[in-house]
Amino acid sequence: MANEVGPLGGINYIDNVGGFDDSQQQFHLVENKFRKLCEDLHISFLDVKVYEKYVLSQRTPERLYKLCIVTKLLMEHKAHTMDVLRLVQHREVVVICIFALINDFAKGDIGTIELQDHVTRLMHSLQRLSLKVVEAVDSWREPLTRPFPFMFQRVNYLLKIITDNHVLSSSPLSGVLPLNLYEYPLCSQLPTIGHFTKALRGKSGVIQAPKTNGPPPANKRWQMRLQYAEARLKQELSHQQSLVKEMQSLSSEGLFLPILNTDVIPGCATGISLRSSTFQRRLQQALQQAVAALSVPATQMPMFPDSVSHDRMYGYANKLLEAEEEGAQEGDYEDEDGGDMDPDVDSAQSSLVGGT
Repeated sequence: MANEVGPLGGINYIDNVGGFDDSQQQFHLVENKFRKLCEDLHISFLDVKVYEKYVLSQRTPERLYKLCIVTKLLMEHKAHTMDVLRLVQHREVVVICIFALINDFAKGDIGTIELQDHVTRLMHSLQRLSLKVVEAVDSWREPLTRPFPFMFQRVNYLLKIITDNHVLSSSPLSGVLPLNLYEYPLCSQLPTIGHFTKALRGKSGVIQAPKTNGPPPANKRWQMRLQYAEARLKQELSHQQSLVKEMQSLSSEGLFLPILNTDVIPGCATGISLRSSTFQRRLQQALQQAVAALSVPATQMPMFPDSVSHDRMYGYANKLLEAEEEGAQEGDYEDEDGGDMDPDVDSAQSSLVGGT
């Protein structure tokens, strides 16, 4: 009986078809794809060694079948990683633009009204993108053995969202917009922040928190998504601390947790025994990195000496916002009335970083 796994990047594995030479050629092709994915995704040394032991050590039809399964899981993991990176890159542009506006305001280059006009629109986009990042990281974690941190530029990106909010809350912006980002990191208390207009400003020109005559009420589902994501952000540090403690406990027993959860690897979800002292040292190094990732990144207000770069950033941010508004009209992403948000984004240029 033929046993087909595919399509796998143009490779279909069919057992007992084509003879020994064809099977070896297929194994070689799939192994090359597997190793390229491991390189792109920065899969850890220990994870690769586990796959080499349980999958690559023998070139049999059964092992080829398992290799196809693992490679397909890696392809899916890469797709999920790219989904998160696209959103992260767009969020980073919006954050940098907000910081740049605050910097211009602090230098006196722009006034209160101009700061409000630009930042309220950007905060609406930041709210949407931050929500999508949290939800995308949750999806990214589903096929993993544990809820490992999503690392971007060597920091846990969910912790960076919290840190960004702390910086904004301690900046001159706090005297202009009543956001309370410490308590509401996604502005769930202002789910209709996009409806802020000049009519909401008081006599001083400072935007007031909406009261009875504020913007229309938000869709309950939208607000629930914001509140759930905020809870996830607030729990992230304690969850990662618990994860590191578990990994340290398993390490003391000589056990290692690979990143992907698959039946192909026995004991994958409970820990794989490491008998090599070299591998044990590698695991200790990985745990040290995991502990370091628990440190909340010390984000500071960036400096922007080049006014030309300002124009480029603002132009790019405006394109993002225009794309979102067009998407809202076409129903491409969820606005406050429901739908499914999926901003049109360029391919991520950053290195793929996932897992431990």
